[in-house]
Amino acid sequence: MTTFNVPTREEVSASSQAAFDTLQKGLGMVPNLYAAIAYSENGLSRYLAFQTAKTSLSNKEKEAAMNYLHNITEVPIDFQTFA
Repeated sequence: MTTFNVPTREEVSASSQAAFDTLQKGLGMVPNLYAAIAYSENGLSRYLAFQTAKTSLSNKEKEAAMNYLHNITEVPIDFQTFA
């Protein structure tokens, strides 16, 4: 198995540092997957914008999709983010 280092707040761009702060405030942590996305200068902020963008899915459909993703990745998901 390949291992990789998860960057800290100090190791990412200013844009990603702001996203780290938002995640820390909202979730109490920065999930490793999100931190890894922050290796890209604007990747994390753009991913979070995409994640909260308007959608044609209903809240029930979004919840079902998040449940499915949680089941296959075992990553905790805050459903309030998607309401």
